[in-house]
Amino acid sequence: MIKKTADYPSFNYEDKFLLLGSCFSNHIGERLKYHGFRTEINPLGVVFHPLALATQLSKAMKGDLSGKIFNVGDVYLHSLASSEVYGIGEEAVFSNYSKQLSELRNELLNSTILIITFGSMHGYTLVENNEIVANCHKQPTTTFNKVFSEINHVTAIWRELLDDLKTFNPKLEVVFTVSPVRYTRDGILENVHSKSRLLEVVSQLEQPYFPSYELVNDVLRDYRYFELDQSHPNDLAIREVWKMFKEWSFGSEEQKIMDLVLDVRTRENHRFLFPDSESTLEFQKITNEKRERLNSLYPYVAL
Repeated sequence: MIKKTADYPSFNYEDKFLLLGSCFSNHIGERLKYHGFRTEINPLGVVFHPLALATQLSKAMKGDLSGKIFNVGDVYLHSLASSEVYGIGEEAVFSNYSKQLSELRNELLNSTILIITFGSMHGYTLVENNEIVANCHKQPTTTFNKVFSEINHVTAIWRELLDDLKTFNPKLEVVFTVSPVRYTRDGILENVHSKSRLLEVVSQLEQPYFPSYELVNDVLRDYRYFELDQSHPNDLAIREVWKMFKEWSFGSEEQKIMDLVLDVRTRENHRFLFPDSESTLEFQKITNEKRERLNSLYPYVAL
């Protein structure tokens, strides 16, 4: 099994979490939310490339709204956000992007834990100004240059960014991880080379690191842990990663509270065959009592 490093921090319910990057951030973030932690996930949508993510963070801290606007029919999109941030018209997408960038800035100011998931070193830059994009939004290939970023360049950008983040919010603890998703669209060998570069970057940054990539690909190491596309970890794999994340990140007291939250969540999600029956009403009464007791004992839990 993978041993926890000495610099890996312990989290608690008074922490506020911000998770950014690959879709794997969404999986861990949703589980944190489900267990009652104050959590925000990817305000600008999923982003895979470390330089696109660095650009988002830098612009959020500066309040810089610049970027390229694309359109697909009557839908308008921003080059530094996923398709979740869109508008019917340029003004609408600019307004939505501005709102989400402001949310990211606010979360950076108020969070205590920032978890970054790098996805791929393969990315795209705009031909017109060489700026990295977070999403190509199905634009013509002539709009972009495909890049395979160099380790030293990405490391230098992120070292400077980490200094800026520490100045912006001295309470913020940054933890890195590398997505176990196989980006086979670029090719199997190219994915391996990409992951190796990402792992070297996080090694050189010398920040706390959670080994989700190593757990899925080196410890679990079985295709039964992947979806049918053989690229995306399935729910079984995500449960194993969450189990390890929980063991690494939380002490016994926090895990005890997590179990109490899980009990309430499970009861609230229970589906009843006879909603108006006496047994159902009694079950719901006990559930409400458990919830109220949990709120009373641990008011910082976000139920």
